[in-house]
Amino acid sequence: MIMAGDVSENQTKVMFQILEADVQEVARHKVGRFLTDDELHSVKKGVEGGLCLWEQVVRCAIEEAVKP
Repeated sequence: MIMAGDVSENQTKVMFQILEADVQEVARHKVGRFLTDDELHSVKKGVEGGLCLWEQVVRCAIEEAVKP
């Protein structure tokens, strides 16, 4: 974890973000329509649950990136 005093300008850039519009576009292709507010809330909770593993995913990606 990076402490606030240790953050350079480059370290504050967003690497990924998922917009509601992105989710709605996926839904349109997957189910043929846009999601309701209740469905969006459910999707948000599911994505949040899946993101609990983000650090492991990043570690694996770093290992792949630095392989000789």
